[in-house]
Amino acid sequence: MTEIFADGVNSIAVSNGVARVELVQLRRNTVGEAKLVPQPVATLFLPVAGLQQMLQQLDETARRVQEQQAEQDRVAAGEIDAQVADEALTNL
Repeated sequence: MTEIFADGVNSIAVSNGVARVELVQLRRNTVGEAKLVPQPVATLFLPVAGLQQMLQQLDETARRVQEQQAEQDRVAAGEIDAQVADEALTNL
């Protein structure tokens, strides 16, 4: 299995029932000003049904991350006992 790290998505195009997701990494610009610029590293090809499934899974993951962050924010604000929060985060 090939593993690719991507900092983000540059574009998504759908043609003939196939989604093409262009993944990018942030790399240091070697010409001129030294700043990070997105550069394409891979293209992920998925049937539209696969893209829809991926979006559902990403939505569920985003929901869980938001819940975890809200829980951490409440702990930081002293609203709940830290031990209870640790147990709740462990069970996610």
